[in-house]
Amino acid sequence: MHMRRTRHWILAVLVLAVLIGGALAFYFTFVDTAYSRAEFYADTGLILVSAQADSTGLYAYGDKPGHVVLMLARGEPHGIVTYDHAWLETVSIEIPEPSAGERVSLGGANVQIAFGSTKLDQLARVGEGGIKGHLEIQSVGRDQIVASYDLVIDGVYPRFVPEHRHRDVVFRGRSTFRARPRPADQFAGELWPRMSPVTPSKK
Repeated sequence: MHMRRTRHWILAVLVLAVLIGGALAFYFTFVDTAYSRAEFYADTGLILVSAQADSTGLYAYGDKPGHVVLMLARGEPHGIVTYDHAWLETVSIEIPEPSAGERVSLGGANVQIAFGSTKLDQLARVGEGGIKGHLEIQSVGRDQIVASYDLVIDGVYPRFVPEHRHRDVVFRGRSTFRARPRPADQFAGELWPRMSPVTPSKK
């Protein structure tokens, strides 16, 4: 009798473990699908590929020896049933090749930053508040760069009501940026600081 009761308890525990495991797998597969990644691209810069009337332009990743781009991305894809919660935020920071122990101010003359954000089916822009913050380079290797960062971006979402159009987009933490091939045919986002409009010369 005692052995039978023990077997029942073991069976109940096993069934409960299977149910919990299945529930967790379902949750992380279909419910909590948020992701983040950190990469860097060697000998790469942010290159203008498509000029616009307002002179902001669209920037992609191009060849630039002696520079690297650190890229942070996070987001969530469309759901299985609904399509209204997908979002994406990326920030790409071009700097000269860094060294361990270096502190990089995002307002530095040799720093360019591209920001991209898609949320609620609208594209965010960088507001007049710009992008502020810094990087702390902790180690540099051929295959990885470890850095901590504190970035605050004045994101502007034009379809929101005026009092909610400006939203701070914050990237704060420490990441290991893995070396990856430079992305081809992929926009990096809107550049900051903005380039001055090019005025045609008078003859």
